[in-house]
Amino acid sequence: MNIGEFILYDRRLSPAERRQTTAYLLKKWRNQDFPSGTAAAMASLSYPSSETAVIDVDGTVAVGVLSGGNGELVKRGAGSVAVADARALGTLSTISVEEGALNISLDAAEMTLASLQTAALFDYDASVAASFSNEVTVVNGVSRTNVISWADAQGKADKIAYTAQVAGDPTLVPEDGGSLTTRSSPTVEHPTLISVEMPDGQFRPTVDFGALGLSSAEAGAGMHMKRINTGIREIHTMFADTDSAKRGIIVGGRKEDSGFGYCFQRDGSGNGYLLSSSAKDDVKNGYAAIDGVTVAPLTTSLPAGFHLVSFAPRSNMKAATLAMDRTARCGGCRISEQIAFTRALSTGERTILQKHLLRKWLGTARELVANLDSIEVAAGASLSLGDVAVSAETMTGGGTVSASEIRAVSHLILTPSAGPLVAHGTVTFANDTVEIEFAEDLKNLAFGEHTVFSADEITNGTLSMTLAAGVSPRVVPLLMRNGNEIVLRISPRGTRIILR
Repeated sequence: MNIGEFILYDRRLSPAERRQTTAYLLKKWRNQDFPSGTAAAMASLSYPSSETAVIDVDGTVAVGVLSGGNGELVKRGAGSVAVADARALGTLSTISVEEGALNISLDAAEMTLASLQTAALFDYDASVAASFSNEVTVVNGVSRTNVISWADAQGKADKIAYTAQVAGDPTLVPEDGGSLTTRSSPTVEHPTLISVEMPDGQFRPTVDFGALGLSSAEAGAGMHMKRINTGIREIHTMFADTDSAKRGIIVGGRKEDSGFGYCFQRDGSGNGYLLSSSAKDDVKNGYAAIDGVTVAPLTTSLPAGFHLVSFAPRSNMKAATLAMDRTARCGGCRISEQIAFTRALSTGERTILQKHLLRKWLGTARELVANLDSIEVAAGASLSLGDVAVSAETMTGGGTVSASEIRAVSHLILTPSAGPLVAHGTVTFANDTVEIEFAEDLKNLAFGEHTVFSADEITNGTLSMTLAAGVSPRVVPLLMRNGNEIVLRISPRGTRIILR
């Protein structure tokens, strides 16, 4: 073994110092320059079960799978780290970001959902405001937003849907060469974009297709897709009947598509069954569910209100209209989202998608992906956990934490001079109570008000805040809640004498 130079330090080097040392040795002994700033990528990073998982970088690093460790994860260095999959880490108790940024995924569902949305044949999503072409009209003094077209949420140009035309109006000629029979009624309605209250009390957008029309001469609204979409093996619709007869079309076909206009034909008897006997056999005998629960589609009536209706036929099917049975029956329903796929999803994928849609539209609760003792983010640092819910007993620092929900917080450790600890997402304090501790002497703060914690939403209606012991006797601290912020007011203790 040959050694040209050996350098020993009596302390741990920072990432910048380590790079400088490496650059010096490379240049001196091999006449090589240190690699410049492109992002490093690691397929996996694993730690012994007895060790803290420490990621110390000053550049940009992407890690595929993070595994092992003793339950503590620490990010050091001023750089940025993105971890695609951290589910294999030891049972997490603490996540600490001392410097820089850490973006970490704790949930396979989030990754699966993103890939499913990208792979969808089409996705009509009322929450994507930019997907609509609208016109605002006033009818009997009431303003309404008429939907002229509805585009795919992923921007697929050939998946746009148009309002069915009235006779005499310009008629859409589909890209696939089909022709459309226009509706003859002069009172045909445009669908309208409205906001409705969902079961969780939140208002969310939906497309209202108006009154139920049972023939081309009756009022009602429907939409033609730009082309007949083929090869459908799975389709999910957030749907509500608005007519007491429950005959709104969940998945529609087109008249000139011989035989296939009836793929997902809805029962028209007034019982509200999901399918009629005219539907294709491979749809009737395939998977059908309401809100993720498997049902018999020929004999199960759709309950009142919004529900997620799912079909997975046994062979390729077609869809060509929204809220419309070819050119006859239409309207009488509302649709918030319809997403289709050209393959049958796995059971796991289907469950992930259904839970997402139920949570997104009906407000069903998220499942926790991690129960943490502590989240620690230093001032100037950031931690992103993605679109997930976690619980954390203690939150510490003055940086930024991002997660859809952080629950069961009972203790905050804050440093007002460094700025507030910011949570992007909703925060729920355990039992409507939180103990607040300050990691610095408050006597050094200026008198007045300091925002010490903020969240996009603090869900607690009332919040009792208690101050931990150890506050300087020289000042009088007062904790106040201001909406989604916690504010510290510092006043001097004792009597002030003003000399003139």
